[in-house]
Amino acid sequence: MKRTVIFCAAVLLFGAFALPASAVDYTIAGANGGAFGTPTSIGAVTVSADSDKPRDMSKDGAVMPPAFGASVTAGATAVLTVPQTRFTEFTDELYGADGSVGVLTIPALGLRVKVYEGTDGAQLAQGVGHFPSTSIRDGNVAIAGHNRGVNSYFGRIHTLKSGDAITLTTALGTRTYAVQSVEKIAETDSSVLAAAADDRLTLITCVRGESAYRWCVRAAAT
Repeated sequence: MKRTVIFCAAVLLFGAFALPASAVDYTIAGANGGAFGTPTSIGAVTVSADSDKPRDMSKDGAVMPPAFGASVTAGATAVLTVPQTRFTEFTDELYGADGSVGVLTIPALGLRVKVYEGTDGAQLAQGVGHFPSTSIRDGNVAIAGHNRGVNSYFGRIHTLKSGDAITLTTALGTRTYAVQSVEKIAETDSSVLAAAADDRLTLITCVRGESAYRWCVRAAAT
């Protein structure tokens, strides 16, 4: 009996090896079958909302660094950047032979006056003075002057109208500005002296009888 069982087992084993490959019913599941998950190495390429060019939205695309010099975006909203201010530093080479640094002309007031570096009494006794903390050419150029007395060169700047021309000439060239606004500001307001991204001219003088305020004329380069 024992020999019979062994013989039968041997016959069955031999028969299994003898079957042709075509007779075996088998399949090999692909990447999406069996215990495998959906492939993630290759994702769909879609068109981004803020561009007409395809942008890789797969997991591989997500870790790709932006191109050098490319702007950073958040979704479809671009990240805004702060404009760079313009500023020309005053240097001793800009002094004229008479010690002035330029000439200011306001045709609407019949005014032509020399500009000196500084806003102390010595400078304002000769003409009008350039604020040393401000630009002398590009950006915000600020100038102060008296509004009364013998040297009341800025005594009527508060009467200027929008569009009135003002010209400033220095060793760096001549630039013409058009008045944009005339307003009364607090004596402590120094924001009007801040650097700017555009070319502008700021004129400052006292308000007669109101020591807590100043007249401020702002003009933009034309």
